[in-house]
Amino acid sequence: MRQLLLWKARIACWNYLRSPQARVGTAVLVLMAGALAVMVFGACRFLFKAVQPVLTGATPVPVAPEGELVLLSALYVIGLLILLVSGFAAAFFALHASSDLPLLLAAPFTVRQIFALKFCELAASQLPVVLVVVLPAACGYGAGVGARWSFYPAALLLSLLFLFLPTALAVLAEALVVRVIPPYRVRELGAALGTLLGIVMYAFFYLGSSYFAGWGPQEVISLTDRLSFAKPKVSPAHWLAQATVAASRGSLSDFLFWGGLTAVVSLFALVLSFLLVQEAFYTHWVGAAETHLRLRRRPLSAVLVANRRKSLLSLRGPLWALAGKEMRMICRDLREWMEAMYMLVMMVVVTIAPALRRGGSTLLPPELLLYVCLGVAGAISWALVGPLALGCVAREGRSWPLLRSTPITGEQILKGKIMGVVAPVLAPLMAVTLAASLLLGLRDFRLIIVASFVLLVTPGLAALGAWCGTLSPDFNAQNVRQRVGGAAYLFFWVVSLLYAASLAVGVFFVAAGAWTGWRVLVRALGLLWLMIIGALAFVVGVVLGGREIERREACVR
Repeated sequence: MRQLLLWKARIACWNYLRSPQARVGTAVLVLMAGALAVMVFGACRFLFKAVQPVLTGATPVPVAPEGELVLLSALYVIGLLILLVSGFAAAFFALHASSDLPLLLAAPFTVRQIFALKFCELAASQLPVVLVVVLPAACGYGAGVGARWSFYPAALLLSLLFLFLPTALAVLAEALVVRVIPPYRVRELGAALGTLLGIVMYAFFYLGSSYFAGWGPQEVISLTDRLSFAKPKVSPAHWLAQATVAASRGSLSDFLFWGGLTAVVSLFALVLSFLLVQEAFYTHWVGAAETHLRLRRRPLSAVLVANRRKSLLSLRGPLWALAGKEMRMICRDLREWMEAMYMLVMMVVVTIAPALRRGGSTLLPPELLLYVCLGVAGAISWALVGPLALGCVAREGRSWPLLRSTPITGEQILKGKIMGVVAPVLAPLMAVTLAASLLLGLRDFRLIIVASFVLLVTPGLAALGAWCGTLSPDFNAQNVRQRVGGAAYLFFWVVSLLYAASLAVGVFFVAAGAWTGWRVLVRALGLLWLMIIGALAFVVGVVLGGREIERREACVR
């Protein structure tokens, strides 16, 4: 087993140092990790040094105050969550996508030895995160409270305990997810979780800089009353915080008690996950074989009846078949939704941040409220529908030649794909738009105007996005953001601005009904204009997109 670990360590080192380019990349990563560690250390040192006088008062106290413990526990909870997310991705690549799996399975090793190697690989992959995030935070706490030199070796030991529990939970979560989602879809789930983490970090840093600006030690201490997730006494983060505080105070007995409790629970979870994951893999293999045999023993008539029931919706025509296929591809691929959610969060954050800078006030004048709500509704529609419609043609991938071999015109393809894009997005789009309007203070029948605006402009926006996506589709792209070229994406921005400018006339008439005498007539004219512009955009997008598809096919022939 020792030789196997050394072999794996040599392979890992060789991957990082095998070429000059790899060495340069490794050096850059090390420098960036060092800079991040220094930033985390400085931030934690500043935080605890600033709140220390408020916590201790005029004279120091022999035990840790509750506020200091809650702050440290909250930092440890964040560290555990980061390790859990990164451990989930590392567990998938180690157990399913690692390049050495065929070699290990063909070698004369037992299954227990292979799983032990993979668990060591997972723990080693978590070590950089611990050294860059957790250890600098603990050292920053010690420097902020003025701990002695003996605290820092204890902080290193406590930081290493972070390797076990997140690894165990990540492996169990990965085994559970793989039993529900096929392994070839787990990569998409990992990409979606990574995008979700990026969304949360973007919103936190952008809004946090506005919300926490000008806070002092008293406000930070008052914040500890709201950190309910860091207060449970049975959480490992709380135990680690107790051990860290005991080490900073020089209490050896408390440090051994809380650190030992965390180590016992973490090692027990790691051993339990090791045994359960082996059993889960065996059960999965046996269950898959039994299911395959059961399907082989089914009579042909039962298989044909089941397939006929599944394909009833596809017998209504080519448009419905294309729309159903597009809906399934969008709903099953979480990366599609995460890309749209990222754009949506950017729009919401940009809208809320100015209100936070004004002190949290979101009240608007009555004559401008409907204008703002309609503008926000249009921006949200563009953020959700735009990315999905822009890549609808390239989403076919390698099956595009098969689709073009059928007697379906380019316009019919675009109509079916636009229907498949709009149908699953319309309900969440309507809910988010109405919720944003309610938050901005819009009430009564004007919510119906906002809902009508979304219904009228969304199909035209989807058609324009699909047309722009036909200009330079990339059918071999694995990344959602690379399905169309940069020129097509910029052209979609220009077309969207022109579409928004055309809609602005109707928005002006619809919202002008709030302060003019001819309310019903002016609003009716505005809605009629929006209907005409939306229908015209739909027709233009479908016709020009269909012609572009036919032109590209003619050039290929």
